Amino acid sequence: MITSPQQKNRVQANIDSLNARLEAPAKPGVPPHLLAVEAAQINEDIALLEAEIEEYDAACCTPLHDYTFSTYQDFLKFPIVIRLARDMSQQAFADYVGISLSQLKRYEAHEYQNASTQVVNTVLERFQLNYQGKVSEVG
Repeated sequence: MITSPQQKNRVQANIDSLNARLEAPAKPGVPPHLLAVEAAQINEDIALLEAEIEEYDAACCTPLHDYTFSTYQDFLKFPIVIRLARDMSQQAFADYVGISLSQLKRYEAHEYQNASTQVVNTVLERFQLNYQGKVSEVG
């Protein structure tokens, strides 16, 4: 997940670079089917990067009181969404939650998969948020 405006700018630059590759003239002698495969791969890469930007933009303006988790991964990303929705820097968020900046960066780099339950609960408590879970059978 993109966690800063700088990362968003780097992702956008990557999209721009991929679009330039799509628009560049083909090298002579490259079979058309290989060009088609390459274009399909580049378009897929662009779509994935655009989805990351959409996720970041949505997180920045999400109403926290209505946030819904559809997957465990969404739940783990919630502290990042809180920080982005509150327009807090990593330093301000780390200070507010009571963890070091370096620890916060490690958590965000792994989308809180390496964070203890206590840390996630502390984040929710500090921002006066609670959650209710629902487990249902897959089928």
